[in-house]
Amino acid sequence: MIQSGDKTLNNSIPRKWSALALGGFLFTSIFALSPSPVEAECQRDFSGEWTIHQDSYSIPVSLSQNGKTVSGTASQSHKNDPVIKGRVTGTVEGSSISVEVNWENGAVGVYNGRIDQFDMLFGTTQDKNNPRSVANWVAEHHFKCVEAAPFKPKPGFKDWSKAEAAPVTPKPIRSSGKALHEGATPAVPRIIAYNKPGQTPGTQTLSWDGGPDHPYAEVWVKVNDEDAKFVVEKGKGTREVTVQPGNTYLYILSDSNQQLATVTVK
Repeated sequence: MIQSGDKTLNNSIPRKWSALALGGFLFTSIFALSPSPVEAECQRDFSGEWTIHQDSYSIPVSLSQNGKTVSGTASQSHKNDPVIKGRVTGTVEGSSISVEVNWENGAVGVYNGRIDQFDMLFGTTQDKNNPRSVANWVAEHHFKCVEAAPFKPKPGFKDWSKAEAAPVTPKPIRSSGKALHEGATPAVPRIIAYNKPGQTPGTQTLSWDGGPDHPYAEVWVKVNDEDAKFVVEKGKGTREVTVQPGNTYLYILSDSNQQLATVTVK
């Protein structure tokens, strides 16, 4: 058992690890991700300039959108390393986006993401030449809905919405005794770490969501080979954390000794 005060975390829970080699750099992180329902989902507008935050890397993109097709440019930068530029092509569908970035150094990154119910765009990326190399990313940007073009009826069009409908005899409703939220599915727990623009060096932004099944989820941190230490008990939140060079930080989202998701920061 790993202990910290009166809090304990079961050390026997298997941990998940993954990595992405992108343009010659190595990324390591993991979190559980799945699409979340959006009320009255519309076609989102992914055009404009926004930034992908992936570990300590920032990837600004500039996209134009034509229907469900997007294209544009991207660049990746990390501290004092040379900036690498890339060409972006892909498609969008509702609140989801799928693009490929062809970097000038020959690498190809595949980026898939979806806007969740909190209007945050989360996603995963992988090296196209090494599909097992996977990492996570997030983009803080408001993606508005695309306004639908006004409907222009063709000659001979009949508006059936104005026709009188036949009376309907209601059928008896059988209750199952379980309350269901129509169209909703439970959110999968996740935890991520990323840098915000202008964020103080030596800090990371930690964001997590235990979902409706884990309103009292806990965040723990394990530094190098030390015992895990309790951070906070909160089902969902965002917090700025301090990290020291040369250390590896494993942030764990758990509930009742059950590991829900992890993210690694180096």
